[in-house]
Amino acid sequence: QKTFAHWVAQNKMNELLITKAWPDIGKDKDEATLAELDWELEVQTETAGIENVRKITIYVSSVDTPDEVASSISGYVVEPRQ
Repeated sequence: QKTFAHWVAQNKMNELLITKAWPDIGKDKDEATLAELDWELEVQTETAGIENVRKITIYVSSVDTPDEVASSISGYVVEPRQ
């Protein structure tokens, strides 16, 4: 399950990078299904200390054990140019 949870986190991070997302500072929730398992995601966005860069941390939990983080990853996004 930890491997699947890590893949879910990577998929979400890749989605944010590919779509050139610029999420608001704070927390957001999402859901995903992988390997016939349902997952809850918490996406935490914060400043990175560099203008136009945000740090994103994605926490993934099984819907069966939402208080237990199965995997997490962090990455950075750059504000898309207008």
